[in-house]
Amino acid sequence: MHLTLEVKSQQELQLILKYLQLLPGVKVIAEPKNQSEAFSETPDLQKPKRDFSKYWGSIQTGLAVEDIDSKLNEIRREWDRDLS
Repeated sequence: MHLTLEVKSQQELQLILKYLQLLPGVKVIAEPKNQSEAFSETPDLQKPKRDFSKYWGSIQTGLAVEDIDSKLNEIRREWDRDLS
């Protein structure tokens, strides 16, 4: 006999699996390895896509192009520096 369940959260799934494994006549055939695998087949449980189109464009910083380039290069050097 096979049974299909729809579970809303990872915690509920883990709890159900624990209880089922305690029963001598029940065998869990395949456990999901992680949360994304467990809920990948249920599109209504996936995170909604966010619309960032309202943020596209440019901003006025009051800085010259050279100043912006200088700041970006400074940030990149800090990111790439050797920490040892």
